[in-house]
This record gives sequence, C-alpha cells and structure tokens, in this order.
Amino acid sequence: MGGLAVACAAAAVSVAVPTSQGAAQVVRVSADPGLSPSFNASTSDYVSGCGKDRPLKLSLNAPSGSTVSVDGAKARSGSFSVTVDLHVNQAARLVVTSGGRRSDYHVRCLPSSFPRWRFERSGEPQSEWLLMAPVAPTSATAARSHFVTIVDRRGVPIWWVREKVSPFNSVLLPGGDIAWTRFYGDPFGMRSTAAWEVHRLDGSLVRTLQTNGSPADTHDMEPLSDGDYLLTTYRLRHNVDLSKYGHSAHAAVLDGEIQEITPSGQEVWSWNSKDHIGLDETQAWSHAKRTTLGGTRAWDVFHLNSVAEDGHGGLVISARHVNAVYDIDRLSGNVKWKLGGTRTPQSLKVVGDPRKPTFGLQHDARVLPDGTITVFDNRTQVSKPRAVRFAINPSKRTATFVQEITDPEAPTSGSMGSARRLAGADWVISWGGTKLVSEISASGRVVWRLKFADSISYRVTPIPFGTFQATTLRRAMDRMHPR
Repeated sequence: MGGLAVACAAAAVSVAVPTSQGAAQVVRVSADPGLSPSFNASTSDYVSGCGKDRPLKLSLNAPSGSTVSVDGAKARSGSFSVTVDLHVNQAARLVVTSGGRRSDYHVRCLPSSFPRWRFERSGEPQSEWLLMAPVAPTSATAARSHFVTIVDRRGVPIWWVREKVSPFNSVLLPGGDIAWTRFYGDPFGMRSTAAWEVHRLDGSLVRTLQTNGSPADTHDMEPLSDGDYLLTTYRLRHNVDLSKYGHSAHAAVLDGEIQEITPSGQEVWSWNSKDHIGLDETQAWSHAKRTTLGGTRAWDVFHLNSVAEDGHGGLVISARHVNAVYDIDRLSGNVKWKLGGTRTPQSLKVVGDPRKPTFGLQHDARVLPDGTITVFDNRTQVSKPRAVRFAINPSKRTATFVQEITDPEAPTSGSMGSARRLAGADWVISWGGTKLVSEISASGRVVWRLKFADSISYRVTPIPFGTFQATTLRRAMDRMHPR
C-alpha cells in the first residue's frame, strides 16, 4: 500500500454497505482537489490540496439504506455533490451511516509548501504515530522546512504546526506537550538565541529553555522525571595545545556540556567533556573544524549529540567526533564505561560485533528497559549505516553484540539520524542525511518506508498506541485553525 501523501491525485472512498440480500453496495466519495492517500473503509483521515481559492468539491453516491452527511448538514442518500469552502489547515467531516452504524471521515486542506513524501506499507506498524520535523537540504526547497508534524500509521499527516523559522528536531514530552528547536542554516550550537521551545498541541508556547553561559544546542533534550530537563551545549575553550595532533599550539576548541535546567531556566547540574575526556580520544579531525561565536575558528573535538538516563543514576551519551558512546556517573562525572572509539581504561570489550570499527560518527544512543543500548551508527565513510544493539555487562567490562538492522535503500549516511526499537521488537529508523525513514522487523522485514521527495529528517520519534487519540489531534488542529 502506498501513495504520495501530499501529491493530491484524484481518489475515491468506497464504504461497503450490506444489503438485505447479503450483497454489498458501496458509498462512494470522490473529490476535487483529489484526496490522498488511496481510500478504504478503515481509513479515517485524508488530506487534499484545497484552500481559500480551491474549494473542496465532493461528489457522493450513497446507495439505498445508507446516508452521507457533510459538516453536519442533513444526511442524504443517492448521488449528490457538495462544495465546502475551506482555508488551508481546515477540515471537513463526512459521516456515513448504514444499518445503524456510523463511520466518520476527515479531509484536511494541506499547505502547498508542506513536505512531500511517499509512504509504502507492507505490514502492520507497531507504533500509532510518528513525530518529525523534516528539513529541506537545499535553498531551492527551503520552503518545505517549516513544519513539525505528527503522521499516522498510514503515512497521513494528522497534526502539524508551521513556523516562520524552520523547526529542527522534535521531542514528545510526558503529558503530551511537544518540544522543538530551530534551524537557522548556520552550525549547530552557535546562535545565542537558540532554544528548546515547549508547546501544547494547540501550538501555544509553554516555556522556552536555554542553556546557561553558551548557546543551547539542537541535538538533544531529555525530560527528567522530576520535571527538569537535560540540555546540551558547546563550550568554547581558548589556547589549547593541539600541536600533538598536527594543529596549532594555541587553538580554540569546543567541548561538549550537559546542563540540567529547571522549568524556570535555572541550572542545577552540569558536566563538561573537558574534565573527563582526553583530546587523544578525538578521531574525526576532518569533521571537527567549524566557526563559533564571534568568528572564532574552533575545533569541535567532542560533538555531543545525544543524552539519555541509564536507569542507574547515570547518563548514556553519544559523541560523534570520538566515535564513542559513554556511560557517565552523575555524582562524580566520571566515565563508568566507554563503547567504541580509542581504547581507554574505561573501554568495554566488544563481543560478537561483525563490524569494525564499532562506530563511525554515530548518533542517538538510547537505553532500553532491559538495559541494552541502541545506537544509530552512521558509519560515515566506513560502510553502510545500521541500527545496532549491545548488551552491557559492567562487571565483566563487555559489550555483547545483540542485533543490527540495515536497509538496502540506505547505503550511506553522512550525518544525523535516529534508531528507536519498539516494544514489539520492530525498529523505526531515520537514515541520517538521507530521504528515507523505515520501520523494519527484528527479522529484517520492511514494514513500511517513508521516502521524502525534497526533505531529510534529523530524527523521527515513534509514538506508541494509546498516547494520543486521533480526536485529540484533530481538535488541536481545529483550535489552531477554526472555521
């Protein structure tokens, strides 16, 4: 099953209506502009290219024993047409009744600048929704970079917010709020106005979160159970001797820092890589040079890109330019173990991994309920990317390979990306720096692929069943765009 989610080609709904003789007739609905995706009786939500200057023209055919009502109007049988005047982002509702049973359908007008993709499904998804903020990689398609969206398991956008400055990254918070940052086109962690914004589903701003002393970074934000947040930032350090590594003896570097921030913005704890990670652990020098505040050229020696609680009072972090994942103790700040990268006294012995080196410019290290660690391993300039999982044994100092997932349609990954293992053992993977997102089973079977036409996605978050009701998302859209 597939369809280009926002290229609204002509389509029709068919709803089976049993007759007294047992034969099935159908309620038919066609539209201009066309509806997307392809319809069947079990699909409730659709999008169309309608709007202020393009009214939604519905042609309906309800056989005897069934009726159709549009936007609360009197239900009718037979063949008839209805024109609905809608603005972009607004929706029309169709109610089909037959034999005392009711089915609701919703058609929402999609902005012409919305990101485009094709969704190809061959199995049953294990998450109900997907949260993402696609960005267009070129200036020619930059207009499509302005949306945060929630997509259903058929690839249909159900909820979205358009922002003037492109959202980048997105996080679902406890209680149902959503947070995101912005992409200004300059290097990450460099803009003093950068922040994480927490929004309700109706788009209203709850709070803005920034790190203290240096700009908030866009790579990650982790909500804590006590209501605080973990944010990341890059700290500028001057006059660092890099002559041992073939660079200046008076260089500037960027260290990775984690700050725990209260909802009011107060810093209550911090950790900085310079205090615990040696410069000799940096491996990706060819990726590390960048411009920071004030035009200072600095070496990004660590490039912290994810942080997650380890379940034992510590934090599991990923750092791209050392090709490693660390577990750090929150009380002392010391490294409890290291996976990948250069060998140190804290390094774990890797058991059973068919790939070497362990990581290549990886992202999105996460901790599963059973204590295993998952990572999106870009393997940039090494080999094809993968989602990988390790079982950590701190007492034996081992990391045992459990599983890896690849997709033949993602042969390379230059940057970004995420890998989330679901409770049912499938994986949802955003193949960093590419136009591909896919759900893949533990056996390697593709459940669905979402293929962007002109965007990429830093991260895609699968949302479990029961987190949001579809009615909640529709009502939030209606509050933002009332008719």
